[in-house]
Amino acid sequence: MRYTLFVNPKQLHKLGLFLLVAAILVAAAGLISRAWYEVSSGVLHIDAQIFQTVGRGMLNGLQPYADLFETKPPGIFLLHALSLKLFGSQFLVKLLQAIVLLGIPVLVLIPVLSLVEDRPAAQRKIISLTTILFGLLLSLYTANQAGLGLPESYGAFFAMMALAIIASGKRLKGIFALALLMLFSVGFKEPFLLIILAGVILLQKDLLTSFIYPFFVAAALGLIALLMFGLAVPFFQVYLPHMFGFHVHQHGGSTFLRALEVWRTFINIGAYSWWFAMGVLMLWIYVGYTSLRSHSLVRWFVGSYLMFIAIAIGGDFYGHHFIFAVPVYVVLWWVCIQQKLFMWPVALLMIATAFTSTQLSFASQYALWEKKEEEMKNTALVIDIVMDRCGWDRYLQMIVREGGPYAYTTHSPYGPVFVHYSRFLGASPMYQKAHIRALQDAPLILLDDLEKTNLTDVAKEYLGVRYAEDAPACAGEDFVQPLPFHLLFRQS
Repeated sequence: MRYTLFVNPKQLHKLGLFLLVAAILVAAAGLISRAWYEVSSGVLHIDAQIFQTVGRGMLNGLQPYADLFETKPPGIFLLHALSLKLFGSQFLVKLLQAIVLLGIPVLVLIPVLSLVEDRPAAQRKIISLTTILFGLLLSLYTANQAGLGLPESYGAFFAMMALAIIASGKRLKGIFALALLMLFSVGFKEPFLLIILAGVILLQKDLLTSFIYPFFVAAALGLIALLMFGLAVPFFQVYLPHMFGFHVHQHGGSTFLRALEVWRTFINIGAYSWWFAMGVLMLWIYVGYTSLRSHSLVRWFVGSYLMFIAIAIGGDFYGHHFIFAVPVYVVLWWVCIQQKLFMWPVALLMIATAFTSTQLSFASQYALWEKKEEEMKNTALVIDIVMDRCGWDRYLQMIVREGGPYAYTTHSPYGPVFVHYSRFLGASPMYQKAHIRALQDAPLILLDDLEKTNLTDVAKEYLGVRYAEDAPACAGEDFVQPLPFHLLFRQS
């Protein structure tokens, strides 16, 4: 006797639709929860605490790069300075973070709606729903790797918005808007310039009107902005020489060869979800295959290489660096829809990702951050009270790149290298001389533990002679060391 297994296509379609809607609801709940966590907790990555310190320094009359050095373009510092000016906290930074995360799925969807308007209603529904799910997951992946105030999430959003305009087919009328978005994106992280170019190439749009003209307008606007904020001199004299001289070459080897380490990208996505990594890999291969058939394989290769070199250019391959590629993943999705390739395997992988990798509650992270931030703020308050009582202006910050109270003091630390990066101190004699002067002149030093610093034994011995935990009379009789941090005072 033969048994025939019969699957009704309509029932299969209904099942797929049900799973798709359920996955969207789960992913949407996870994204809303994450956005609320970002805003309500004000949580900051350790790097974002550095950006906040530079932003506070700007309000104190200090110049980024010349007085407080960090290897980021000015956008993130200006955002922190504005947030501190308006709210006295990181609220605006985190509000924009939530807007970015919630806005990514919308940007992914908008061009698709015009791409499928001539399709049958059933196709439009499935493609639109799958696009929403893909956008939600991209946003969750972005939050996972570059949330907590890291600049790549903001830069990816503005790059994606520029590419959405380009995908819509607008030309000269959209040049100023493209230039502004390009400026915003690159103003948070420079490699997004390569990403926008990669998107233009993969979308097969005109380079002049979609990239070159907007680039020159953006460059002009950027120069005007640097002059307005008084950042032009340190930007060109300190920042760019450091980036092109030390930063790009600090790891040795060739950046062009590092870009060929393609596997790193998919391993990074796999750290979030291997289902999602397989889905993105399939998108990339699909577009490569269609490019081969349409004799545009060179475009696919160049666009892909630009994406990989944007990730590799810093040489560190930190998790947030892989978010440079997110706008290109969106372009790959749009190209597949444009080529009328609807990939059920990719859709199933997205559904699996939503059900297996979506975090719905951030209560434990919130509790940990609340405790940590309170500790840092209490220490910052002690520092500010002592500095005000003693009439001191700046202090020396010697915590080894783990985040700390310096992000919350109203007084600024000595610089230019104010976070104890040993590799930055070795990048320029100027940094070393400034640090030695600070060691000689600083009235107060903040550190977690003298033994945990990366100072040499000679430097530790010097601090042991010149500085002690004994507070001067001006600190007040009520002064208590803000444990687990320590304040060292210069001995007369």
